[in-house]
Amino acid sequence: MSEEDTQSNGSAESSNAGEVSVTGPGISITRPVDEATMSSVIALLFGAAPGRGTGGGDGAAGGRGGGGGGGGEVGAWQWDEDLTLGEFISETGASTFQQKICAAGYYLMNSQGRPSFTRDEIRTALANAHEDMPGNYARDFGGAAAAHLIAPKDGEVGQYIIPRTGRTAVTSKFQEVPRRKARKTAKKAATKAGAE
Repeated sequence: MSEEDTQSNGSAESSNAGEVSVTGPGISITRPVDEATMSSVIALLFGAAPGRGTGGGDGAAGGRGGGGGGGGEVGAWQWDEDLTLGEFISETGASTFQQKICAAGYYLMNSQGRPSFTRDEIRTALANAHEDMPGNYARDFGGAAAAHLIAPKDGEVGQYIIPRTGRTAVTSKFQEVPRRKARKTAKKAATKAGAE
């Protein structure tokens, strides 16, 4: 395949969110697709692992239905030389600093073609984009890693990547953000306190 394009057809139907076109040597296909399939194709184009089934993907767009705004816009940004990190962060909807760290790493890896990034490269990129810096950057960077939005790159000390969880979060505009599970010890302590 030499080119894959996604286009929204403006349809209000939730079952037919747009069209996917694939053209290349000896092939030219255009098909209407639902929102979940379109989200999976977009995620695949930006480096996510292929979905487990046809059309289902990893569920990056699942659960949002046909409500207003955001549904058909997943991954709507264009990777061109004029897209700034500040614009990208705004378009992804990153609101917490952990999300901004993830979005900045995604931006560096995809728009600038970097295989990985460092803690200081993210800090510099965010400062250059005029993003407010938190009082405790190390805590928020560690929190992004704990939430699996970023991950250390195997075999390279100090280098980080955006794992599948982070890619899904960015491509879903942080609608599909992992939630931390409650610790079992906290539940047991609360149960014991309530029984006494």
